[in-house]
Amino acid sequence: MDATTADNSLLGGGLLRAQVLCRNALAGLIFALLAGVAAGQNIPRATEVPVKLVSAEIRKFESPVRVGPAARAFEYREALVLKVAVDRAAFDSLPPDIEPYLYVGRNEYRIFHIDRTAQGKDLVLIFHVQKWETLEDGAPVVLTIDHGAPIRDPERFLRQQAARFYKKLVVDKR
Repeated sequence: MDATTADNSLLGGGLLRAQVLCRNALAGLIFALLAGVAAGQNIPRATEVPVKLVSAEIRKFESPVRVGPAARAFEYREALVLKVAVDRAAFDSLPPDIEPYLYVGRNEYRIFHIDRTAQGKDLVLIFHVQKWETLEDGAPVVLTIDHGAPIRDPERFLRQQAARFYKKLVVDKR
């Protein structure tokens, strides 16, 4: 075996070893990545945030409130303005890509406004309820990202120590 053949065989062996090392490193990296993703999926994430009812006022607005995209927008001039306080850290820990809905019994409401001006540990969420007359006395008030859960399984929320809506809390400020 001459010097050129010896150099080529060493180079080929070294190249083969390097390829095997890269393949093993890549396989280990993929395994670690998949294990990390799987472990992250097993962590239970809170879907509900406890609420405290702050106020419930029937308000008449000077100009109509317009909600929704242009083609499907609707207007209203009066609503029950429902304010609830939530823990800032618990609310901010919800996934940012899923909007939490407020359920009062089987009725679903979207957030109208989030008041982040207070420096305390609570945020105030504001909801406009157009058909407030239909709200049931003693209905649980639940803020959740599990859309439809209080409708699908109302008994679960009736058993919880959730806040309750009572019509005696409503103040007419029209």
